[in-house]
Amino acid sequence: MQSLVVAVKECVDALKISGKCGEKILKPAIQNHLTRLGLEADAEDRSLFLGAQLPVWRSKDTREIEVTAARRKIDLVVRQDGKVIGLIETESDLNDLRPVGVTRRNGHYDVYSIARDARGAWFHSYKSLERMAAALWYDAGLAPDALPNVQSDDPGVHNPKGLDCILVTGRCRPSDQAILAPRLLALGATLIGAS
Repeated sequence: MQSLVVAVKECVDALKISGKCGEKILKPAIQNHLTRLGLEADAEDRSLFLGAQLPVWRSKDTREIEVTAARRKIDLVVRQDGKVIGLIETESDLNDLRPVGVTRRNGHYDVYSIARDARGAWFHSYKSLERMAAALWYDAGLAPDALPNVQSDDPGVHNPKGLDCILVTGRCRPSDQAILAPRLLALGATLIGAS
Protein backbone atom coordinates (compact mmCIF):
# COMPACT_ATOMS: atom_id res chain seq x y z
CA MET A 1 0.00 0.00 0.00
CA GLN A 2 1.34 3.42 -0.96
CA SER A 3 1.46 6.14 1.66
CA LEU A 4 -1.76 7.94 2.51
CA VAL A 5 -0.28 11.30 1.49
CA VAL A 6 0.70 9.94 -1.94
CA ALA A 7 -2.75 8.37 -2.42
CA VAL A 8 -4.53 11.63 -1.58
CA LYS A 9 -2.18 13.67 -3.78
CA GLU A 10 -2.79 11.35 -6.76
CA CYS A 11 -6.53 11.70 -6.30
CA VAL A 12 -6.44 15.49 -6.00
CA ASP A 13 -4.08 15.87 -8.98
CA ALA A 14 -6.62 14.06 -11.18
CA LEU A 15 -9.50 16.41 -10.29
CA LYS A 16 -10.75 19.45 -12.18
CA ILE A 17 -11.34 22.07 -9.49
CA SER A 18 -13.30 25.33 -9.64
CA GLY A 19 -15.43 27.33 -7.22
CA LYS A 20 -16.49 25.93 -3.87
CA CYS A 21 -15.14 22.40 -3.99
CA GLY A 22 -14.22 21.19 -0.49
CA GLU A 23 -17.45 19.54 0.58
CA LYS A 24 -18.95 18.68 -2.81
CA ILE A 25 -15.90 17.62 -4.83
CA LEU A 26 -12.75 17.05 -2.78
CA LYS A 27 -14.17 15.13 0.17
CA PRO A 28 -16.28 12.60 -1.81
CA ALA A 29 -13.56 12.10 -4.44
CA ILE A 30 -10.91 11.39 -1.80
CA GLN A 31 -13.28 9.12 0.14
CA ASN A 32 -14.10 7.10 -3.00
CA HIS A 33 -10.43 6.88 -4.02
CA LEU A 34 -9.35 5.62 -0.60
CA THR A 35 -12.21 3.11 -0.51
CA ARG A 36 -11.07 1.73 -3.89
CA LEU A 37 -7.61 1.29 -2.34
CA GLY A 38 -9.13 -0.87 0.42
CA LEU A 39 -9.13 1.76 3.16
CA GLU A 40 -12.08 2.86 5.26
CA ALA A 41 -12.66 6.61 4.99
CA ASP A 42 -15.17 7.51 7.71
CA ALA A 43 -16.90 10.70 6.51
CA GLU A 44 -17.87 13.26 9.14
CA ASP A 45 -16.24 11.14 11.84
CA ARG A 46 -19.33 8.98 12.45
CA SER A 47 -17.29 6.74 14.75
CA LEU A 48 -16.50 9.71 17.05
CA PHE A 49 -12.71 9.72 16.78
CA LEU A 50 -12.86 13.30 18.09
CA GLY A 51 -15.05 13.17 21.18
CA ALA A 52 -17.89 15.54 22.02
CA GLN A 53 -17.40 18.84 23.84
CA LEU A 54 -13.61 18.78 23.60
CA PRO A 55 -11.92 22.14 22.94
CA VAL A 56 -10.14 22.33 19.59
CA TRP A 57 -9.00 25.92 18.92
CA ARG A 58 -8.41 29.38 20.31
CA SER A 59 -10.29 32.40 18.93
CA LYS A 60 -8.17 34.99 17.13
CA ASP A 61 -10.65 37.64 18.25
CA THR A 62 -10.63 36.95 22.01
CA ARG A 63 -7.52 34.73 22.30
CA GLU A 64 -9.61 32.44 24.49
CA ILE A 65 -10.17 28.72 23.96
CA GLU A 66 -13.60 28.37 22.35
CA VAL A 67 -16.13 26.15 24.05
CA THR A 68 -17.39 23.22 21.98
CA ALA A 69 -21.11 22.92 22.71
CA ALA A 70 -21.70 19.59 20.94
CA ARG A 71 -18.89 18.10 18.86
CA ARG A 72 -16.63 18.98 15.95
CA LYS A 73 -16.47 16.57 13.03
CA ILE A 74 -13.36 15.63 11.08
CA ASP A 75 -14.04 15.31 7.34
CA LEU A 76 -12.39 11.90 6.88
CA VAL A 77 -10.97 9.55 9.50
CA VAL A 78 -8.97 6.93 7.57
CA ARG A 79 -8.54 3.37 8.83
CA GLN A 80 -6.64 0.36 7.57
CA ASP A 81 -7.69 -2.99 9.02
CA GLY A 82 -9.73 -1.13 11.66
CA LYS A 83 -6.79 0.98 12.86
CA VAL A 84 -6.75 4.77 12.37
CA ILE A 85 -3.86 5.74 10.09
CA GLY A 86 -4.75 9.33 9.24
CA LEU A 87 -7.04 12.33 9.34
CA ILE A 88 -8.06 14.42 6.34
CA GLU A 89 -9.80 17.79 6.20
CA THR A 90 -10.91 19.49 2.97
CA GLU A 91 -11.41 23.19 2.25
CA SER A 92 -12.36 25.04 -0.92
CA ASP A 93 -9.73 27.66 -0.11
CA LEU A 94 -7.82 29.14 2.82
CA ASN A 95 -8.78 32.74 2.05
CA ASP A 96 -9.37 33.64 5.71
CA LEU A 97 -5.66 33.23 6.54
CA ARG A 98 -3.78 36.46 7.24
CA PRO A 99 -0.09 36.85 8.15
CA VAL A 100 -1.15 39.33 10.83
CA GLY A 101 -4.47 39.92 12.53
CA VAL A 102 -7.76 38.28 11.76
CA THR A 103 -10.12 38.48 8.81
CA ARG A 104 -13.33 40.31 9.57
CA ARG A 105 -15.52 38.01 7.49
CA ASN A 106 -18.45 36.67 9.51
CA GLY A 107 -17.84 33.03 10.39
CA HIS A 108 -14.14 33.20 9.55
CA TYR A 109 -12.02 30.05 9.78
CA ASP A 110 -8.67 31.48 10.89
CA VAL A 111 -7.86 30.65 14.52
CA TYR A 112 -4.97 30.16 16.89
CA SER A 113 -3.91 26.78 18.17
CA ILE A 114 -4.51 25.83 21.79
CA ALA A 115 -0.92 24.56 22.07
CA ARG A 116 2.07 26.88 21.67
CA ASP A 117 5.24 26.78 19.61
CA ALA A 118 8.69 26.46 21.21
CA ARG A 119 8.90 30.25 21.65
CA GLY A 120 5.59 30.30 23.55
CA ALA A 121 3.42 31.80 20.79
CA TRP A 122 0.19 30.28 19.52
CA PHE A 123 0.34 28.92 15.99
CA HIS A 124 -1.61 30.77 13.29
CA SER A 125 -3.97 28.10 12.04
CA TYR A 126 -7.28 27.15 10.45
CA LYS A 127 -10.29 25.53 12.14
CA SER A 128 -9.98 22.33 10.10
CA LEU A 129 -6.28 21.95 10.92
CA GLU A 130 -6.91 22.50 14.63
CA ARG A 131 -9.72 19.91 14.66
CA MET A 132 -7.15 17.37 13.53
CA ALA A 133 -4.49 18.67 15.94
CA ALA A 134 -6.83 18.34 18.92
CA ALA A 135 -8.00 14.89 17.82
CA LEU A 136 -4.38 13.70 17.55
CA TRP A 137 -3.72 14.92 21.10
CA TYR A 138 -6.85 13.40 22.65
CA ASP A 139 -6.44 10.10 20.77
CA ALA A 140 -3.08 9.66 22.47
CA GLY A 141 -4.95 9.65 25.80
CA LEU A 142 -3.62 13.06 26.81
CA ALA A 143 -5.73 15.36 28.98
CA PRO A 144 -7.58 18.35 27.50
CA ASP A 145 -6.35 20.61 30.30
CA ALA A 146 -2.72 19.74 29.45
CA LEU A 147 -3.00 20.96 25.84
CA PRO A 148 -2.73 24.71 26.66
CA ASN A 149 0.54 23.97 28.50
CA VAL A 150 2.24 22.41 25.46
CA GLN A 151 5.14 24.55 24.22
CA SER A 152 7.05 22.76 21.45
CA ASP A 153 7.80 22.55 17.73
CA ASP A 154 8.29 18.77 17.92
CA PRO A 155 5.78 16.65 15.95
CA GLY A 156 6.31 13.89 18.51
CA VAL A 157 4.71 16.17 21.09
CA HIS A 158 1.84 17.54 18.98
CA ASN A 159 1.13 14.27 17.12
CA PRO A 160 2.24 11.57 19.60
CA LYS A 161 1.16 8.58 17.49
CA GLY A 162 2.61 10.01 14.27
CA LEU A 163 -0.65 9.67 12.32
CA ASP A 164 -0.95 11.21 8.87
CA CYS A 165 -2.62 14.60 9.10
CA ILE A 166 -3.60 16.04 5.71
CA LEU A 167 -5.27 19.36 4.86
CA VAL A 168 -6.51 19.46 1.26
CA THR A 169 -7.59 22.72 -0.37
CA GLY A 170 -8.98 23.55 -3.78
CA ARG A 171 -6.97 26.75 -3.99
CA CYS A 172 -3.78 27.47 -2.10
CA ARG A 173 -2.02 30.83 -2.24
CA PRO A 174 1.75 30.98 -1.59
CA SER A 175 0.98 32.98 1.55
CA ASP A 176 -1.24 30.14 2.87
CA GLN A 177 1.68 27.72 2.88
CA ALA A 178 3.92 30.31 4.56
CA ILE A 179 1.39 31.15 7.29
CA LEU A 180 0.59 27.51 8.08
CA ALA A 181 4.16 26.15 7.72
CA PRO A 182 5.07 26.31 11.44
CA ARG A 183 1.85 24.54 12.45
CA LEU A 184 2.14 21.94 9.70
CA LEU A 185 5.74 21.18 10.71
CA ALA A 186 4.84 20.89 14.40
CA LEU A 187 2.11 18.37 13.55
CA GLY A 188 4.07 16.52 10.88
CA ALA A 189 1.10 17.46 8.68
CA THR A 190 0.81 17.89 4.91
CA LEU A 191 -0.96 20.64 2.96
CA ILE A 192 -2.12 19.56 -0.50
CA GLY A 193 -3.40 22.24 -2.87
CA ALA A 194 -5.37 21.26 -5.96
CA SER A 195 -4.20 24.38 -7.78
